[in-house]
Amino acid sequence: MSISVPRERCYYYECSSGKFRLTLFLPPATLKNLIKDKKVKEQVLIDFPDGADLDCTEPDFNDFQKEYGYRHPFNADDLQNTFYAIFSSTQGWNSYRGTGLIHADELEAKIPDIQDAVKMSPLETEEKIDSPANFEDRYRNRLKVVAAKIRNEKDLRELIVQGIDRRRPIHKQKFKSIKMSSGKKPNEVFSLLQNKKQ
Repeated sequence: MSISVPRERCYYYECSSGKFRLTLFLPPATLKNLIKDKKVKEQVLIDFPDGADLDCTEPDFNDFQKEYGYRHPFNADDLQNTFYAIFSSTQGWNSYRGTGLIHADELEAKIPDIQDAVKMSPLETEEKIDSPANFEDRYRNRLKVVAAKIRNEKDLRELIVQGIDRRRPIHKQKFKSIKMSSGKKPNEVFSLLQNKKQ
């Protein structure tokens, strides 16, 4: 039984009670084009013949770049901030539990607006300075970073994101459709597998 998978770049989200995890999916066709343009090593298709999944975190992006030579053109923090602004603009976001896909073009197109609306200094987003020698200074710096992240999340929640209907939950938003391969929908397959276990 074949499972329908995205044929276009997209982001997969898993949400639970206001928290989320965001993953970039690069389908095989995208990887082949990147190989053709000499932007990624050919080994990537051997290791990921069905497409590559990358957690939208700087460590994951860095590891992928070291291994395959490809650096995603968007910063992980910008992707996370943009998705959070979209997600927190939807109905019932802080109690929503579910998963879904958002077209890469749609999420990435909103990044400049989110960046303009919410400005964060590099020190506030991550500690890029040398760690102080004593515990008190390290603790004070960490508190500054945490306070800045809390302010950032508040600013992102207050944004009005163009194209998002505040009366609908995220899975009912009218996002750009994603071309899928033929096969059964993943949730149908997982449901069948779950029923077989019982």
